Amino acid sequence: FIDGYVLVSPRDTVQSSASACNVYTWSLNGQTYTQSGNYQAQVGCRNNRLSLLINRSSFDTVAVSACDSFVWGLNGQRYTSSGMYPYTLTNSVGCDSIIFLNLQITNRPLIGQIIGSQGICVGSTSLYSAAIGGGIWTSSDTTVARINSVTGLVNGVGVGTTTITYTINGNGVCPPTSTSRIITVNARPLAGVLSGNQSICVGSQTAFSSSITGGRWFSSSPSVASIGQASGILNALSSGSVVVKYVVQDAFGCLSDTVSRSVTVLPVSNTVINAVICFPGSYSFNGQTLSNSGTYTYVTPNFVGCDSTVTLNLTVNQPSQSTQSRVVCDSLLWNSQVYRTSGVYSFQSTNAV
Repeated sequence: FIDGYVLVSPRDTVQSSASACNVYTWSLNGQTYTQSGNYQAQVGCRNNRLSLLINRSSFDTVAVSACDSFVWGLNGQRYTSSGMYPYTLTNSVGCDSIIFLNLQITNRPLIGQIIGSQGICVGSTSLYSAAIGGGIWTSSDTTVARINSVTGLVNGVGVGTTTITYTINGNGVCPPTSTSRIITVNARPLAGVLSGNQSICVGSQTAFSSSITGGRWFSSSPSVASIGQASGILNALSSGSVVVKYVVQDAFGCLSDTVSRSVTVLPVSNTVINAVICFPGSYSFNGQTLSNSGTYTYVTPNFVGCDSTVTLNLTVNQPSQSTQSRVVCDSLLWNSQVYRTSGVYSFQSTNAV
């Protein structure tokens, strides 16, 4: 037989405790625990007991709506885009406290600059616009300029400056957005006092002028009388009435009120006389005795004081002569006369001319 012996060791117990956040892995047995409790693990003759406390992380969500950007007070970060952003703190049991920022960013519209002239004239209009429609137009001084709140049409009222503002209403998150432009309303220039003849004969010229230079001249009826825009020289073309207008434009593009003068274009007279006489006759014309063919003219004032030109086309025809020889018995009836004796006889008549 075999002699032997057995060594019996006493069993002992080891008590331990632990705490963890959300999950705990016990190194003695490699087990993972997610709940608080008392757990055992036998290792050799040792009985290990674990008193486990599982603490939990906390979670929270903060919803924020902001215009253009948002600075989160927890971390001091500025955000310009919508999204879900986490931030981790430590809660009262020493675990993570994760706060999520549910951020909704609304961008205000980019209006840009006002498009339109920075200077207009009293009594004139100018249309203003912006890159984005749907806004409201206002003027800071309506005694200087008024503006249609919808269309942006500006009317110059008085001399001075005013601020034109374009505003797009807010959307609940972003406040109203606006952009402005200062405009100047300038006085209209003066056109001065006109001088020049108010009556002129067809075919003649006359010069118009104003006490203020640099303007432009216009004719209401160029077929009656034309006028040089810069020179003011009026050319009378046909009888009738015409209004001569003068306008001055200043350095701001403002046009003056139009000053005008009525001009009457008087007719000239042209008379043609065609006369035919026989030599050696004569024709009396303008105190002259004419006996030769030709064209003769003289000019005299007509009933309105303009030229009356009389033209005479005079033709002097020469006489013609023919001879007839007759031999007859007893008598001859010639030119309604009865001739019974031989001789030379003549009579005068009108020829073809």
